[in-house]
Amino acid sequence: MKNPIEALEIDALTKTEITKVANQIAAGVEAGIDEPLDLIIKIEFLKKALDEAKGKILEDCIDELDLHGKEGTTIAGVKIQTVESGVKYDFTNCDAWNKFDQGAKEANEAKKDFENKLKGLKKPESILDEDTGELTRLVPPARTSKTTVKMTFKK
Repeated sequence: MKNPIEALEIDALTKTEITKVANQIAAGVEAGIDEPLDLIIKIEFLKKALDEAKGKILEDCIDELDLHGKEGTTIAGVKIQTVESGVKYDFTNCDAWNKFDQGAKEANEAKKDFENKLKGLKKPESILDEDTGELTRLVPPARTSKTTVKMTFKK
């Protein structure tokens, strides 16, 4: 069985070529040849399939790159090497850090509660701080959103 990726005819593996292929894919919709909803479903399907395939071969790729040393190698003009990513630190063994963390959690919770109160406002209102006598004007937040397409694949 032939690997479908091998069927791609790409001149060079560069950022410019990525843009060229993307433009070719979109051109079918712009020219009225391809149905946009059919195409976006196929694109999302391929994205998911490629991500899954990448995950399945990643350990093999790391093993192969170990043979090339820290500098990695270049294949078809693409520099490929292993890097450490997603480095995490665990500070919980430090009491001073735990105190800061607890204060930050409490502040974030108070902030979230206040944001929820602001989201519930229909119009501006003022509140009085009885301890200080300070009058604070509360204004509903500006709401923005971005329209996108959601796709759900059957199992």
